[in-house]
Amino acid sequence: MKIKIMPRIITTYIFKEMLGPFLLTIGILTVTVLLGKVVNLVELMLTHGIGLKDVLTFIVSMVPAFMVYTLPGAFLVSVLIATARMSSDSEIIAMKASGIGLASIVRPVIVLAVITVALTLAVTLYMKPWGKNTLKELLFNVATKSAAATLTEKQFYDRFDGTTLYVDQVKPEVENSLKRIFISNEADGKDPVIIFAKEGGFAPSSGAEGRSIGIQLEDGAIHQRSSKDNSYHKVAFSTYRFRLDLEGAGSNNTANKRKRGMRELYPSEYITRLNELKASGRTVYSYEIDWQKKFSQPFSVFVFALLALPLGMQKVRSARMTGFGLSIGVILVYYLIDNTLEALGDNGYIHHITAAWGANVILGVLGIYIFYMAAKERPVIRVSAIEDLAKYILHKLKRLIGKR
Repeated sequence: MKIKIMPRIITTYIFKEMLGPFLLTIGILTVTVLLGKVVNLVELMLTHGIGLKDVLTFIVSMVPAFMVYTLPGAFLVSVLIATARMSSDSEIIAMKASGIGLASIVRPVIVLAVITVALTLAVTLYMKPWGKNTLKELLFNVATKSAAATLTEKQFYDRFDGTTLYVDQVKPEVENSLKRIFISNEADGKDPVIIFAKEGGFAPSSGAEGRSIGIQLEDGAIHQRSSKDNSYHKVAFSTYRFRLDLEGAGSNNTANKRKRGMRELYPSEYITRLNELKASGRTVYSYEIDWQKKFSQPFSVFVFALLALPLGMQKVRSARMTGFGLSIGVILVYYLIDNTLEALGDNGYIHHITAAWGANVILGVLGIYIFYMAAKERPVIRVSAIEDLAKYILHKLKRLIGKR
């Protein structure tokens, strides 16, 4: 009975040792990235006056974009710190002396790896496109609601697609807040249209208008010169509704909604768009690599497991410093190889599958070798040299900061 229960206890113990650093690293990395977006949040709050709900939506929609990287990184850090701590306290030696095999140590790492891969796949395939779409929708809605507030009197406003807007006077307190309006529209490559109106105001767009801002014009005229017969047309109106399309939203004379970018598409939509691009004869190297990396990045967790477990099991003096140092080193090497192969793939020098999965294969083979060496209880690397280097760099940084 004891023999059967012991592996469960070991599995639970090691899993708990990894879970703490795993969650803590995710939290730290998430907060660190979000701090870099504080300026954008402050700008949205001050310039557009968005509320708490929109701020929370902004934050939540941004998180999936970098969770693709933080989840595998957090896994690597957690395994290295947990195994390095157990190694520094001689717990791994004690386990081996008690007859506990390497399989009992590997089991909880595999469990956490499977969980991390599943989460990363969900984030990459579904949550990341959702986040990008939600973020763009939020920014569009904010721009729509605060369009009048962001206009500056007596200045040309060219943020709309193919359209230049000029307003002589803005009075937010009245119903038709815009006075003496000038609009120049050159969308769709057609003859330019000039519109003058005495007053007008922004109005909510209907679903048929797509991603545009409606502007209701009062008491004005439309001027257009035809390039075909060199004729001049003028149409007076008492009320006229004009659409101001945001940049990238499509032309003013089409009712189509904004065409989403490739990274905003869900898996089935991505495959459909990719096939359409291939059929049109366009070069799709980068898109094919991007599609493959939706799977290769999550599965890099298994590569990190092969590397982290034997590296963390080496005898160390400082578990946390060694764990973080090795984590940074492995991540830098992985993404250096990955980015190099991706650049080669984008230019058509190597196959897109090689470009996307090459880093996993290279470091996976290295991980298998290191794991084999650890299983034979042979030294893998000089961990003491890494610790000495980390301490040296830390000492130099402290001296540099102290001088300043």
